[in-house]
Amino acid sequence: MELEYLNTYLTAKNLKVPFLEVLNPDSGFYEVLLLQVQGDIEANERFIGNKDVPLCFKKFKNFFELSLEKNVDLAVTPEYSCPWSVIDYVITEGVFPNEEKLWVLGCESITRNELKDFIKSHNQVVWIYEEELVNEDTTRNFFDPLLYIFKTGDGNGHQKMIFTLQFKTTHMSVQSSPLERDNLIPGKKVYVLKNDESSIFLLTLICSDSLKFDRN
Repeated sequence: MELEYLNTYLTAKNLKVPFLEVLNPDSGFYEVLLLQVQGDIEANERFIGNKDVPLCFKKFKNFFELSLEKNVDLAVTPEYSCPWSVIDYVITEGVFPNEEKLWVLGCESITRNELKDFIKSHNQVVWIYEEELVNEDTTRNFFDPLLYIFKTGDGNGHQKMIFTLQFKTTHMSVQSSPLERDNLIPGKKVYVLKNDESSIFLLTLICSDSLKFDRN
């Protein structure tokens, strides 16, 4: 697991470091909206996610609309929960968080080829992810991705939507099932978000990432 500042990647793409209200170390309040999804899980060697995707699509669509209506500073969904059809909807319909806001989405699993095709078909947003990991050959089947979504500007004053994928680095420790152990493509990088050196620093550990997290 390598901790890397996301600002480094933004600067390399000629993008401004955004001010995220949730990272502002003042005495004010900020609003968080969390989604805990109820439903059945489908889990096999190539997929972990929702069994009833159409129903889950409606729930997530409503969740994002509520996030925008309330203009929350942070919206969060659990691991393996958000269908990629909803991410497609978010991008296609422009359902994005406002400036200074952050969405942290636990997405359903996705295979390497599916992810490459998805990114290629949605080049209207800026993608940040471990490209070398997605492009290398592997016998393992899927990623467990976290998705950060926020808005920032480029050097020409244009607004850009940033979609940063972070892949779970460590498989779950369930002894009774080797499903994730044998099929998860482990990530290497954990991104750290900050406004500047005096802001709150934020990182996300995806479930079993915490088993190998070095507190130093």
